[in-house]
Amino acid sequence: MRIARLATLVLCALGATALPGLAAAAEGEADARLAVFFLEGSDRYEAELVTVGNQVLLGTTRLNVGALYEVRGKVSDERIEARFGNLGRISGRYERIELFGRKQRPDSSGCEDPFSFVRFEGTISFRGEDGYTSIEARRAGGLLIDPAAARCKRRARMSAAGGSPLNTHFAAISKHGGVVTSLALWRKRGQPWATLEVVRQERRGKMRIFRGAATVVGGENALITSGPGVRPPFAFVAAPKPFSGSAVFDPNAAHGAEWSGSLAAWLPGFGKVGLTGPDYALGFCRRENDEPGCDPEAPVRKPLSMLQGSGSQSQALGEARLSWSRYLRNSASSAGSTP
Repeated sequence: MRIARLATLVLCALGATALPGLAAAAEGEADARLAVFFLEGSDRYEAELVTVGNQVLLGTTRLNVGALYEVRGKVSDERIEARFGNLGRISGRYERIELFGRKQRPDSSGCEDPFSFVRFEGTISFRGEDGYTSIEARRAGGLLIDPAAARCKRRARMSAAGGSPLNTHFAAISKHGGVVTSLALWRKRGQPWATLEVVRQERRGKMRIFRGAATVVGGENALITSGPGVRPPFAFVAAPKPFSGSAVFDPNAAHGAEWSGSLAAWLPGFGKVGLTGPDYALGFCRRENDEPGCDPEAPVRKPLSMLQGSGSQSQALGEARLSWSRYLRNSASSAGSTP
């Protein structure tokens, strides 16, 4: 399973807007023009360059781990300029691409297509901490995303699904100084497996860095939870790579030991981070399949959660990358050239 792309990765919610996950990054620019460009990094990392207003984010993902770097740059209708400290810089022009007479039409729910195609030309240069990946590109293809159209599609999906599809949701969040670590574990109705994700946020000068990991938890003893309505609730999780160890949620335990164990995750550019302890605020929900679904929000609002593996948090970027792939295939079979 590949974790979601930025604003995948990305990052909490634009809430009602296009990319759940960029609200904090946008800082009041939720209806600003949003662009995503798709890149390739070294060592089998994929990457995205995302702009929301003047916020510029560069995300890297490989299999089930990723990192996101966010700075405030200068973004106009034609140019992107941004520096990621000593890690890299972005400088160049972008323009809209017409897709061979492609016309925007509302879908069956009355929503417009939120995506249009763009091309970037200039400099994209980045090197992750300790060289875990590097990116050097002069051109990149991508998408402009209309927040209003994306909101419309998200509302239509939620309405069709009858609200939240989650019958199990556990969340934990901790803050030490300027570092915020959040963990979420959720299972959809009718599914035997669950998704586990962790996001770690830190600030380095004017740049914010988000690192994350996600995996599927399933099989014997991988996830055990108390049944719906059982009090006190209980949960046990043992996670595969990029996680290690296990953890227990037991609200009857001594103070400070309610969330304990050896559960940890490996994050790119940082290394291993422990995920249990007394400093976490906790939330747990367990519902019957015919009951209203669990609220996927953490007990304390996350600043950004773009690295989610399933659900609404990853939907927009999944659709964006799929649309771009279709565009490339259509272009390759036509007389025109691709960016």
